[in-house]
Amino acid sequence: MFLKGAFYMPAVNRVGIAPWAKEIYARRRARGCNHQQALVPVMRKMLTQVAAVLRRRSPWQAEPPARA
Repeated sequence: MFLKGAFYMPAVNRVGIAPWAKEIYARRRARGCNHQQALVPVMRKMLTQVAAVLRRRSPWQAEPPARA
């Protein structure tokens, strides 16, 4: 419950700004999901992004680091 509450408003913001989030949200809405159900995949992707930053122990980068 805590993570859902913590990621809800940032996910709503991302849907209004980020193209990747708009696309995920629109795809889910087209499938017939309601607003809350369509936001869950956006929240999940944001959570994986946060986990990646914590795992790398580096500041947030909009673009993923280049692989050697």
